[in-house]
Amino acid sequence: MTRTDISGVLTDTDWTLLAQQKLQLVLVIDDLEKRCDAAMTDGRAGEREVLSTWMEALSGILYWMDALQDAAQAEGHPTVFLIDPEEEDVP
Repeated sequence: MTRTDISGVLTDTDWTLLAQQKLQLVLVIDDLEKRCDAAMTDGRAGEREVLSTWMEALSGILYWMDALQDAAQAEGHPTVFLIDPEEEDVP
C-alpha cells in the first residue's frame, strides 16, 4: 500500500538507506564536476554543457533531499546523516 500523506511517507522512510543513497548521489555529483572541469580544460564545450546540466539537476535533487531530511528531523523523525566523504579524510 502506498501512503499519500506526507507524515506517513516520513514515518515509512528508511532514513539509513536514504542517507546511503544521498552519499552515492554526492559521489556522482563530484564525479560529474571533475568530468566537467576536464571537458572545459580540453575544450569540449558541448560535453561540458551536458555534464553541467546533469550536475545542476542532481544537485537540486540533493538540496531538496537535505531540506526534506531537515524538516523531518525537526518533526521528530529518526533521520540519519552520514559524514561527507571529504570530512572522513580529515585526521
